[in-house]
Amino acid sequence: MENSRHHCSSLIIHCIDFRFINAINEFLKQEKLIGDCDVVALAGSVKELSNKKNHNNANHVCVCKNILIEQIEKSKALHGISRIIIISHEDCGAYGGKINFAGDEEEFAKHKEDFLKAKSTINSFFPELKIEFIFARLKEETNGDRKIWFEKPKMS
Repeated sequence: MENSRHHCSSLIIHCIDFRFINAINEFLKQEKLIGDCDVVALAGSVKELSNKKNHNNANHVCVCKNILIEQIEKSKALHGISRIIIISHEDCGAYGGKINFAGDEEEFAKHKEDFLKAKSTINSFFPELKIEFIFARLKEETNGDRKIWFEKPKMS
């Protein structure tokens, strides 16, 4: 831990999508991370860390990457984190939603690909940090109810 009076174990990076906030908080409770993590919410989670181009504006991507890297740096310096947990989810608007994919497997494969690119980017700045990937699945019922569950996929 660097020069910190306050310590937490992890930094959570997740999407801003309101549909997942309650489920993410429940997940953090189950993992005993409430009160033991910093949290950063950014549309698309770490999509910006994996893309070289976005919105036809390379400067936008650089700004988002810089913001995320700075947040990781501050969390590490101020709170001594040792791991980052990245939470991506199905039907993410930053990816164009479910309709942008041929099916669930293709959608998950894209999130996994982006996670691996983001992990590489983060590791280039912070090789000592452990980085984990969580994927949130979503089933929306016709009555408006949502079922959300979290998977820790193998990244081999």
